[in-house]
Amino acid sequence: MMMDCQQAFALLQDILDKEASQIDEKEVRAHLKKCGHCFERFRVEESIQEFLNEKIKTSFAVEEKSDKLESMRLDIMGHLDEIDAECQESKKTTFGSPFKIFLSAAALVLLASIWSLSTGFFSHQEYYIPLEQAHWAAAENSSVYTQGFDKAEYLGIIEQNFNYNINSSFDGYSFVGAKKEQIMGNDVEHLIFPKDDDCISIFITSADTFVIPDNIKATMIKNSNQEIYDHNCRGCRLIFHKVGSLMIITASTNKEIELADFIPGHLTI
Repeated sequence: MMMDCQQAFALLQDILDKEASQIDEKEVRAHLKKCGHCFERFRVEESIQEFLNEKIKTSFAVEEKSDKLESMRLDIMGHLDEIDAECQESKKTTFGSPFKIFLSAAALVLLASIWSLSTGFFSHQEYYIPLEQAHWAAAENSSVYTQGFDKAEYLGIIEQNFNYNINSSFDGYSFVGAKKEQIMGNDVEHLIFPKDDDCISIFITSADTFVIPDNIKATMIKNSNQEIYDHNCRGCRLIFHKVGSLMIITASTNKEIELADFIPGHLTI
């Protein structure tokens, strides 16, 4: 029998802490592929957990780390117990509004607990989460980008407006659609390259208004004579590189591909 939402959520923290069995993790991930609601919650929790682990690693002296982490965990668990008790009082046994409230409240409690750790979390919210969310949305509903879409006409417009020539495929990923979006106050061309159940997003915008975030400048590497910057968290991987006056951002949740090798195009002048 397929795992339901309550069972999947019960195993979430074990998976994030890498304490779940391979069988449990396989069943949860199979559920996430079919349940958009749980998928979104899982991605939020993954991003928060990754950030929390990283800040604990870098922000405190060695002797302080365990005490800080344990204090935050106890605070989080206390709040979750209170919310869970309220849900139990509702006497609802199906996956209804109390459980949805619990999921939302859990994320909020985690965010509130992390607030005092560092402003680094808000850099993640500001520079990365909007791009990740746009990519997740495209991966879940690619038809929005492909309906009535003329690929050849679009590529011609991109070349004319930006002097940038797009490669139509990469390692089995093929360009099938795009649309203009507003992301973080910037006009962004969002192109999608699906392959089976997977998808790569390409974001093209002005390098004048969208700059490389300071907190990933240390990740710079040279690839095909281009400087690229890598933001790699559990929720999504983002590769930033500047081409002339353009900022090109590549996004994927697939950690098995070498996203840094995906150079989506080149200047034509």
